[in-house]
Amino acid sequence: MSAATRMGIGTTSTVDTALGFISENIVSERVHLASDDKFRGEYSNNAGPTIEGPERVFGTTEHAFNPEEVAIILELLGFTATGTSFALNDSALPQRYMTIDREEKVHTFSGMMLASATLQCSAGFPWRWTLNWLGEQETIGNSGTFPAISLTETGPLAMHHAAVTLVGSGSRVVEDISITIDNMVEHRCFNADFYTPERHGRNVSASFAVPYSGNTDMLRASVAGATGIITWTRANYSSAWTFGNLQAPRGVVSKTKGSKRMLSFDAVARKTGSTKELAIVHDSTP
Repeated sequence: MSAATRMGIGTTSTVDTALGFISENIVSERVHLASDDKFRGEYSNNAGPTIEGPERVFGTTEHAFNPEEVAIILELLGFTATGTSFALNDSALPQRYMTIDREEKVHTFSGMMLASATLQCSAGFPWRWTLNWLGEQETIGNSGTFPAISLTETGPLAMHHAAVTLVGSGSRVVEDISITIDNMVEHRCFNADFYTPERHGRNVSASFAVPYSGNTDMLRASVAGATGIITWTRANYSSAWTFGNLQAPRGVVSKTKGSKRMLSFDAVARKTGSTKELAIVHDSTP
């Protein structure tokens, strides 16, 4: 990937917030609708009846976000920020413009909604975010038209910055964490010339890979569930993720020759009483 490749988001087509990214495959497509069901007295299909279908914008981006960028993404995921506290809301998800400098041309996508996000954190590596976007329309500008915005040059958080509490026990030894927030976004066009995204729900899930030794209590966790807390801390940055209730079926124990026996704990986060399935306290101040 060339150093000239850049990405930004904003509330207008002149985006004002730069996002660092590892990969992107945002696509605008118009499927050709061909009337090939006509009998013509020959086997060949004629090109004349072919028309374009409505425009559909979609795709994924991958990031190793720093704490400042995470604060931006959480609001797009459906959290309401009050200071450093981020609470899940049931409002319509915000939509943004996204502009990607692809060197030869600058592509801007309107109506971009964050349909889902998966946070993956593995031992020895920074956390990695995979974002699934649904949008509306694309416009293409000339090279050199990307706005003059700069990245915040702060490092990401990583597994060795995390402290984990699961099934009532703190200080769990964890090799891998995966958290997915799925906003159940539907992409429909009705009688419009482009598809529009709209949220219709939310599912939060979390998976953990832990050594079986010392964590056997997680194998048959109570169906009633239990809270879970992950706190990443590095210097003055911190991000504490508290799950209201993690309900998991029976864990899976696995082992391969020459490696440690591991337990997979795959849970769904659910609300309990007035406590939401997930609440985050995220301090992105240096």
